[in-house]
Amino acid sequence: MLEKIGLEIMNIFKDVDENTKKYLVIDSLTNLIIYNDPDIVTEFFYHIINRTRTKNIHTISLAIEEEELDKYLTRLIYLNDKILKVRDSFI
Repeated sequence: MLEKIGLEIMNIFKDVDENTKKYLVIDSLTNLIIYNDPDIVTEFFYHIINRTRTKNIHTISLAIEEEELDKYLTRLIYLNDKILKVRDSFI
């Protein structure tokens, strides 16, 4: 399933003009990790980040902090250029 998502993402962006600013929003990493093998999601995320950076696509990834998923999310968070934390008290 994740392979198909990755291929479809790159197919969509291949048709977009190179001079256009492109953004990919991944919502939510937490759900991907819950419903799939976390190691496979980590590999998928590395792959997507590397492919989008080479194509000048800006990636925004959203994750909900969950204690039991921290070891996976911590690895993925540091791939991002910028991290914004939203506390649940503001929602």
